[in-house]
Amino acid sequence: MIGIDEAQFFDLDVLTKLAAAWANDGKKVVIAALDQTFEGVAFPGMPNLFVEAEVVKKLHAVCMMFGGLASRTHRLGDSKNIVEVGGTDKYQALCRKCFVEANQKR
Repeated sequence: MIGIDEAQFFDLDVLTKLAAAWANDGKKVVIAALDQTFEGVAFPGMPNLFVEAEVVKKLHAVCMMFGGLASRTHRLGDSKNIVEVGGTDKYQALCRKCFVEANQKR
């Protein structure tokens, strides 16, 4: 078994090819990642990784505003870098409604 966490930080084109090769060799491959950037768009290469997978499970956090299912990551602050490592000091898990509202205020 091969497990990879935080796959959004990898070169997803390379990782997708590696994961396919490992799976073709009979290994079980489990990859965890955020599917979207703080801007609400797919990380580059993520759709190709999804296509290669036999099973895709989308898990949700809890919306930090109202407690519902959160499917988005809202960045606090003004950085525009796609990759910005941080925790609750830099990010909030938000539902779609709260994500849209928070980004309209920017």
